[in-house]
Amino acid sequence: MLIAAALAVVLVLAGVWYFAFADDEPGGGVRAGAGATEEPVDNYGIATVTEDCPAAAIEGAQAACAERAECWSGMFVVQGEVNSIRKLPCDQGHVFETFAIALVPPDVAVPYLDVLEGHATVTSLCSMETLLASRFGEALEYGADRWDISVLPPTPDDREADLSVYRCVATITDVEGITGSVFRPR
Repeated sequence: MLIAAALAVVLVLAGVWYFAFADDEPGGGVRAGAGATEEPVDNYGIATVTEDCPAAAIEGAQAACAERAECWSGMFVVQGEVNSIRKLPCDQGHVFETFAIALVPPDVAVPYLDVLEGHATVTSLCSMETLLASRFGEALEYGADRWDISVLPPTPDDREADLSVYRCVATITDVEGITGSVFRPR
């Protein structure tokens, strides 16, 4: 009986230790697993990967790929700042999908759309070459002439969370309302 009680105490203490010191909340701590980076999720505000990610190979870009597809409504930009955009489930019709996410370059004081679009590192990252290397599944059938690339400055949610990130997003030009994922698994 004494051994069973001691074992129960050890199990309870192990459980308390696990919940007190293990940080598995989304956005807090380090995500581990197949293809996950060893960086905290909150560097980019989402779970990212660098393995098999063409964006991560762009020198100086501090870029990664979303671990899971990230799809968006159309964006409303006023004076270079995104005022309205919604993240949407990729299995619903959407306008854009993220093919790269990166930290705003340190020499960019204010990450307005026109400032980012004119920056050499951003231009290199959000390029057709990176996009074409990032395609997934059926999107491999679409050539360069079918894509339109945009830079998505920090969204209102990013700014609220004090995240200094931008995304390279794209849409297929002759399709209204893309459904499904074209750059990452869902």
